[in-house]
Amino acid sequence: MDQATYDVIVVGIGGMGSATAWQLARRGVRVLGLEQFDAAHDKGASHGDTRLIRKAYFEHPDYVPLLNRAYDLWDDLEAESGRRLFHRTGLILAGNPGTSQVVAGVKKAAREHNLAIETWSAAQAREMYPQFNFDNDWEVLFEEDAGFLRVEECVKAHSDMAEKHGARILYNTKVTSWESTGHGPVRVMTSAGTFQAERLVITSGPWATALLRPLGLNLHLRRMVQHWFEAPPAFDERHGMPCFGLDTDKGFFYGMPAREDVGLKAASHSHGTRFEDPDFMDRSDKDPDLGVLTEFLSTRLKGMPLPRSIKAKPCIYTMSADEHFIIDAWPLPGGARSQSVFFAAGFSGHGFKFATVIGELLADLALTGDARVPFDFLRLRPTVRKQEID
Repeated sequence: MDQATYDVIVVGIGGMGSATAWQLARRGVRVLGLEQFDAAHDKGASHGDTRLIRKAYFEHPDYVPLLNRAYDLWDDLEAESGRRLFHRTGLILAGNPGTSQVVAGVKKAAREHNLAIETWSAAQAREMYPQFNFDNDWEVLFEEDAGFLRVEECVKAHSDMAEKHGARILYNTKVTSWESTGHGPVRVMTSAGTFQAERLVITSGPWATALLRPLGLNLHLRRMVQHWFEAPPAFDERHGMPCFGLDTDKGFFYGMPAREDVGLKAASHSHGTRFEDPDFMDRSDKDPDLGVLTEFLSTRLKGMPLPRSIKAKPCIYTMSADEHFIIDAWPLPGGARSQSVFFAAGFSGHGFKFATVIGELLADLALTGDARVPFDFLRLRPTVRKQEID
């Protein structure tokens, strides 16, 4: 049994955990990362080649300061790792301005934080990007400084740089339990032995539903399927195809341009199948919502009348009750917070773009009890938090 002692143990080395390990290790902290699967695995949420990244955040304007910092940290990670992780293709978001919370939310975030957003009529947008079929009454918003992240490469870069700075990461090591008094050292029991640290950070993705169950977070899991489709050259990144998200009467659909080695990626954010246990999720490429997605593509993307999925991969959304993240120190009786146990969960299918700043935030909390970026709106609360759009 390994009884080694560390400054901080990070449970779960996916998108958020790998970033946290990097942030801690680069500060000279003795870090142990524990991951139950291989590096950059495809069992949870941080996989599928690409993820959108954008600043004009329709989910809530309070996310924008975190995104400003996240962008800086993605640049830092690219420079340190020598890898291209962020493709700035631009992003189209569109919908009916009278009914779309996406359109209203983007405009509110851009207005409050002075973000550069172009606003087009449907006719103007069709002239700019003839690949799309927008309804005549839609408003089309374009964010130039947006695009996609190479998700597995980001996780690998964070993990590799963490190890370069001295972190120890144990893969294929399952956490079975942990214990803490709330103020002293933490003991973590695993399939590889017992480890001790002054601080514990839990970033276990879908497995947070079990590890954080005592908190009553009301998390639930949703199986989502990502697809890649054959596409004509006009839909390729090399020909100027942007990322896109369209808010339709049948749901919100998004996609990323085709590249040399893969087709056009597209998925629904509004559908999916609820399930209970991440260890027993259906990992086949079966998708009961494929018909809805192909109808969207054939209707909204010109030149793709009979979309053919050439690859599909399921992933997991860990949903909070209000679809906002939950980040905090472990609550103690009497309203106090633990000084040794911290967690981040409920990223609800829109969290990966924040990985760099969530890693910094969790490292700050673990080391100082405070964070350099504002995040109080994401702390654990007994009531559901709501978005309000003017």
